[in-house]
Amino acid sequence: MFIDNVKSAQEYLKTSTLSSNVNLGIAKAIKKALEFKIRSANKDLQKLVKIEPKHSILHYNLALTYAQMGDMINAQKHFIKSYHLDAKNYLSGIFAVMTGQLIGKKTTKLNSILKDNIMNEDSTQEIELYKALIHIEEGQYLSTINWLDNSYKERPLYLLLNIIISNKLNKMDIAQKSSEKLVKMLPHDILPHMIYINTHFYDLKPNLYADKVLNYLKKQNLNFKDLYFGPNISRYLYIQENLIIGRLYFLREQLKIALTSTDLDTTEILQALALASFYDKAFEESYTIYNTLIDEFKIRDANTLFLGAIASTSANHHENAIALLELSTIKNKKFLESRYALGLLYLEVNNNSGATIQLSKFDKEKFISEYFDFEIDVDKLLFKKQQ
Repeated sequence: MFIDNVKSAQEYLKTSTLSSNVNLGIAKAIKKALEFKIRSANKDLQKLVKIEPKHSILHYNLALTYAQMGDMINAQKHFIKSYHLDAKNYLSGIFAVMTGQLIGKKTTKLNSILKDNIMNEDSTQEIELYKALIHIEEGQYLSTINWLDNSYKERPLYLLLNIIISNKLNKMDIAQKSSEKLVKMLPHDILPHMIYINTHFYDLKPNLYADKVLNYLKKQNLNFKDLYFGPNISRYLYIQENLIIGRLYFLREQLKIALTSTDLDTTEILQALALASFYDKAFEESYTIYNTLIDEFKIRDANTLFLGAIASTSANHHENAIALLELSTIKNKKFLESRYALGLLYLEVNNNSGATIQLSKFDKEKFISEYFDFEIDVDKLLFKKQQ
């Protein structure tokens, strides 16, 4: 989890017995994370950080689990803390910048400091990795082309970088070969197969694409631990593919069986079922599950609140949607999807001042919602005018 940063780890392992106990706790949490028990690992690391709040590696791994859960606000907070506690921990700094971009937080100064420090380091495999990540974060893909020529030992992260860079540089042969190696390395995990599909079938027409993906997935021996307990990105992409190939009903049934047959934390299974139900247009079911997650499981990050709101809107529970969107905008003031939706729903109930507050945040933003649109009831306007 903490890639190649041996020196920093060694320094910390020389300290007190308390730190040794914390380090043992980190190791156990990492083991859980690698077994796709992400939320359980996150809870363990949260407890440990209260014991040892100045432990850079601890904050880094806690941030990773938050990122995998899709909670980029808390991920960014702990990446920042990790970097401030150990300025040589460049990965924490880089990931702080990347997660900052995802939540709309300005990190220009941090990015500049990181870039200057990294570029002044002697060239090593580790430093070249950091340089490539910095260039990707800045969108400077031409500057990463040398990365594709390296002879480093193949690792999942390196193969992913190959895929990202070659995709952007339209070198699809490299992307395809790297995705094939990634699938061989992790044959039972969902994400490598989603990447393989993206690199091999990206240019097919919809019907042929759906047919190819369906046949491809039928042949795979996925263990589904990552779907039930693992990273948010695996669930999201797998649900998207099942939407495209028309298999959402069967996926929902699979998730319901998993829900009733496990004695582990069911939070991620419920999140997957809620999203799959939404895309399958079972809006009332999706609305009910999201309310359970928010009210009973206390999952209240900005994105989950927003997804609960779109399910509420689709199920015609608009008052509930407004309440959830208000909470979402409090959690993340830069989350424009929530602000846009809230503005539209305020307009619907004639709360024009509330709508103005939300929509005024879009002055200089180029924004197109992925979820919300609106229609103007012209007949209603004409009737009011006649009155």
